[in-house]
Amino acid sequence: MNTEAEQQLLHHARNGNIDEVRKLLEAMERTEVIADIDCKGKLFTLAVN
Repeated sequence: MNTEAEQQLLHHARNGNIDEVRKLLEAMERTEVIADIDCKGKLFTLAVN
C-alpha cells in the first residue's frame, strides 16, 4: 500500500518536519488515517557525473 498518508509521513520525516510527523502518527493512533510506518516510498535513481 502506498497511500497519501504514507507519502506525507515519508516527506515530512525526510525533511525533519517533526511536528507534521507527530500529527500524522497521532492521527494513526486515533485511527483517523491508515499508513504503513515501514513503507519505503517511491524509488528513484539519482545519476551523478
